[in-house]
Amino acid sequence: MKTIIMILLPLLMLGTQAKAQKQGTYTKGEVKTELIKSFADFVESVKPFYSKGDSYQDFKLKVLIGNPQADKSLLPTLPAEGEALLLKAYNYIKAGYSYTEMIKKGDFETMGKAAIFMSDKVKSGKTETYAEIALFGGNSTALETNPMLPSSKKPCKWYQLWCHLDNVLGEGWGETIIFMIIEIIFP
Repeated sequence: MKTIIMILLPLLMLGTQAKAQKQGTYTKGEVKTELIKSFADFVESVKPFYSKGDSYQDFKLKVLIGNPQADKSLLPTLPAEGEALLLKAYNYIKAGYSYTEMIKKGDFETMGKAAIFMSDKVKSGKTETYAEIALFGGNSTALETNPMLPSSKKPCKWYQLWCHLDNVLGEGWGETIIFMIIEIIFP
């Protein structure tokens, strides 16, 4: 019995530490690392929309509307944070960076600014879903019914950044992490 307790105690402690970490006790370094990984995951999630030789406008039309031949005037106006995510993702994809290379590049600012944008929307009384959709132009119908939308077994669609951050950082990451992100990006 004593042996079983000696084995279970460290496992219980590890479980408690993991749960505490999932509830928002992160260091600035860990937040930075998670933002870097989240950005690389975002790039991977929009990669299927890209075809070799696509211009940024072609890529954007595929991502946001689902039709590279659509009239460019149909493109929604994105907030700076959404535009930065798509443009940087496009540049990384076009350059052919692997996931590992994206991690090494260490871009945490782009995802951090998007998280701040979404947090501001939620603080103003909007839903998390609204915040995710607003980041990419506000047209939920176009995002949900995009015929080019890659099928995924992941719990979050490519544009559901809040959902993705919940999966990485645990639900309730909100304020604590946002303050850390602000301190990291705007020291």
